[in-house]
This record gives sequence, structure tokens and C-alpha cells, in this order.
Amino acid sequence: MEENPFAELESVTPKAKRWVVVIEKIIAGLLIAYGLLLIVSIISVLGMSYHKDYLPENSESSLRFYIINYVFQIVYSILTIYAGVLLMFKKRLGWIFALAIFSLAIVFILQVYFTNTFSSDASFIAVGLFILAIPCIPLYLLVRNEMIKRHQIKRRDFGIAGAIFILLLLLRFLSLIIN
Repeated sequence: MEENPFAELESVTPKAKRWVVVIEKIIAGLLIAYGLLLIVSIISVLGMSYHKDYLPENSESSLRFYIINYVFQIVYSILTIYAGVLLMFKKRLGWIFALAIFSLAIVFILQVYFTNTFSSDASFIAVGLFILAIPCIPLYLLVRNEMIKRHQIKRRDFGIAGAIFILLLLLRFLSLIIN
């Protein structure tokens, strides 16, 4: 039997442990569900805005007005679903987007947590820590060695995820300034 002369050049994905594959699929499912939830919430807010009872007297009701005001939410929800689908099919780009999206979710939670009336109430702190743990756990699992080996992540992929994170963060703050 002849050996393939190009065997060394072919990219072989290392065999992953079963729990890594399961965790990856769960994280992908969470991303897809989160993205769909965001889209449903955007549609419900837009639907209520067009209803005459909810429409303020001096507001613009044009589609352009709503697109400008919801551009970040639309982009963020589409990228979240895209990241979930790519991660489901074990693509490196899905891992990169997932890392950026979970990092951004942590920033949003911290922003809400610290900009609202900060209370030293134990229940407020407990709920805030619980909500903060929701994106922190998948983020931690994504940067584990097993997951990095499975997706063949290199240093530049962390840089790409950081750049996407910064671009999304800038888009978020630009959308806040426009409002």
C-alpha cells in the first residue's frame, strides 16, 4: 500500500474529548438562542412602536429612524446567530466570534450593573453575580486548552477576536451617541 506524499501537508484536526464536543454544541445552541431572542425582542419593540397607542406624539415613524436606532442590536443579533452556527460546525471563525460576543456581553452586564443605582443590598449583588456568570462560564470554556486545540487557535485569532470586540463596542457607543 502506497503512502500519501501529501499527508504531512493536510490539516488534521486532533481528536477531541467527548465533553469538549458536547460543551461546544451547548455554547453554539446558547448563541443561536440568544441571537433569536434578540431578534424577537427587536421585532416586538418595533411592532409596539408602530402601534398608535405606544407611539409618542413627536416621534418619527419612518423605517430609517428605527434602523439607525437599532443598527447595533440588529448587527449584534445577526453576528450572534452566525457565531452559533459556525461554532456548531466547528469553524474557527465561530470560535472567534463567540469569544468576542461573550466578552461584549460581560461588558454590557457590568455597564448595567455599575451605571444603575448601585446598592449594597445582598440580593442585588447576588443577582448581578449570577447574571455575570452566564457569559463568563462559556467564555472560560472557550479559552480552555482542549477547545483551543480542537479549533487550532493561534495567537492571531485572539487578536482578531479582540478587534471584533472593539469594533462592536465602538458600534454600540456610536449607536448610543446617535440616540
